[in-house]
Amino acid sequence: MRGRNSSCNCSCVLPWIGALCISALLTFVFTFCKLNGVPAPPEQTLQALPISAVLQTCNWGDTHRHNLIVAVIGDTSMHTRWLEDADDANWDLAVIYYGSLPHKFTCAKCMHVELGKGAKWKLVYQFTQSGAFAEHYMHRYTQVYVPDDDIIQLAASINELFNIQETYGLELAQPSLCSSVESHTIHVNDLPLWKQATTVLRYGTFVEIMVPLFGMRFFKTDVIKTLSTSASGYGLDWIWPFLLKYADNKIAVIDEVCVIHPRQSLQELGKMSMYDTNPSLKGWELQEEKAQFRKFGYSARRIRHRYKVGYQVKKSLGQVWQPWYADLQQARNQTGMISAQKGTQDQKKLHTAGMHTGSLLREWPEWTWTQLPVHQVG
Repeated sequence: MRGRNSSCNCSCVLPWIGALCISALLTFVFTFCKLNGVPAPPEQTLQALPISAVLQTCNWGDTHRHNLIVAVIGDTSMHTRWLEDADDANWDLAVIYYGSLPHKFTCAKCMHVELGKGAKWKLVYQFTQSGAFAEHYMHRYTQVYVPDDDIIQLAASINELFNIQETYGLELAQPSLCSSVESHTIHVNDLPLWKQATTVLRYGTFVEIMVPLFGMRFFKTDVIKTLSTSASGYGLDWIWPFLLKYADNKIAVIDEVCVIHPRQSLQELGKMSMYDTNPSLKGWELQEEKAQFRKFGYSARRIRHRYKVGYQVKKSLGQVWQPWYADLQQARNQTGMISAQKGTQDQKKLHTAGMHTGSLLREWPEWTWTQLPVHQVG
């Protein structure tokens, strides 16, 4: 009896000891932050996420592809649209499912499927710490794309996105947004993220966190460490180009490929925001951004004196013109004028391209907002 009671007492006491230790740790962290002027993070960012349940991994020898998409997806994810006509895809898809029906979720065309709970960038960081990533992904793949799960894009456009990144040797990039009619972004000034008709891509100092595309080398050496202390993702889109030292011709918005990031009014009912699934993040975003800036040395003085690009300024650093537009410019430079007929033709071409040519809604008119293809689980 004494042995049984002793065992019971021990099992009852241990959780209390653990709780006291955690409480003491949190108190220390918050006190340290306060004394050092560092904003205290929400409690969930201090706690380890639960270990993900890996549902599916494919035979590593089955793939010849060298591009990887990592997507954190919920119940209304658009990833099924990405996988349509994906037989000729030059990429593999790894998903981390955080939705409400984990026991019913499947993705037969995915290279890797696991379950997780938490904010997008926390889950991506956890994925990079897994054995699968360390042993296989980081060595097999040369490029990594991490889009939000509500991004509308097709397999062929993703293929082209990876091809352009490889062709131009980009370390950090993103596709453009098809148009302001259907897509949303908070970044509308300076370096516009909307599709530009006359360019293949535009070099710059900024890439938005909803659709970032990385070279694996940069992802391994610099990006992953920024995710370890990121919950909301605020500040990452300023820090990444800074860590690349604004390298010439390595950071770009790719206009040849555009995607749709649906406005809130066009989102499917039931679509949950980051704050719906992680309510403790609300109100912490700007403080997290400042903490990230301090951690990685992103400051106004350093930016302006060392790189001369402006603090939190999206700056254009050149472009690659579309061939037809480059020819038009060359003709103008050589002759100083264009014949009336040639000028009319080029003006029509420019006008047509300017009418958001490349918008997914216009190239694929069967995509109507009343019949959006939405992945439903269950």
